[in-house]
Amino acid sequence: MRKFDSNEWISLDTEAYREYVNADGATYRIDNPQKMFVSKTGTHFIMDADGVVHTITKTAFMVLRFFDKNGLSFVEPSIRPVANAA
Repeated sequence: MRKFDSNEWISLDTEAYREYVNADGATYRIDNPQKMFVSKTGTHFIMDADGVVHTITKTAFMVLRFFDKNGLSFVEPSIRPVANAA
């Protein structure tokens, strides 16, 4: 198992949840993401509030949606605001 240096992690504690959507439209949702590490290959390692690390490979998703605890929402890769789903 790979060990991560703590300074490689990015805080995500302002996000309520994030969703990864793959090419066929299937959505993978992570509630209460706390921090993320992005590898050199683009793989995302996201730790949630329960300490579970979710691994999302760069090729596994087409769209990434962020939903901020303050009501802001974003879609990546274009990083454009979208209507809040809540």
